[in-house]
Amino acid sequence: MLYHGDYMAKPRKRDPWKSKEWYNVYAPSMFGKQHIGETPADDPKKLIGRTIDVSGKELSGDFKKSHLKLHFKINEVNEFSIEILESLQKLLPQLTKNYKSFNQNDLNEIINSESTQLFIAQDLDQQNKIVGTFTLVNFKIPTGATSRIEDVVVDKDWRGYGIGRMMMLQAIGYAKKNDTTKIELTSHHSRIEANNLYRSLGFKQIETN
Repeated sequence: MLYHGDYMAKPRKRDPWKSKEWYNVYAPSMFGKQHIGETPADDPKKLIGRTIDVSGKELSGDFKKSHLKLHFKINEVNEFSIEILESLQKLLPQLTKNYKSFNQNDLNEIINSESTQLFIAQDLDQQNKIVGTFTLVNFKIPTGATSRIEDVVVDKDWRGYGIGRMMMLQAIGYAKKNDTTKIELTSHHSRIEANNLYRSLGFKQIETN
């Protein structure tokens, strides 16, 4: 307590809001860095790890996705697990009709490869369910370091929510970290939506024999 003269004065309560500033929040680059809101903080460091919920409509502009709120992440696979193996065994047949088999030895060989990186997309609202995957192959040739994006597939029940675009941008980001001078990928002409996505990201179609 504070005292002044013969009277006892109550200490004033500090208004925590007066010391805070408002910070703009923007969506990641894969969603066009749109302004999605503001949040207060008395220290910018306290913004790290804070989350803001936005709807699918706010990110895509599509009113049909107003009810959607998705939380997913993309991780590199660095160790074997049965869950990852079984998820890939479900995803890969959706990519190609020529799928034969994919076993534990195949997965371990990829994980242990120095030139291959395997990634998975997980839905955080579905107990980290694996809903997509892609592989990045890095190699050097006389004309420079090259990266090739392979086996890009999103589970049929999770398509249309931007997961494929996010995986591709993640792949491009990792390729640039490897100082690559060229990024390649192949895609069958029948995969119309996938091919449109690749073109929207700056990939150019090259006719091959």
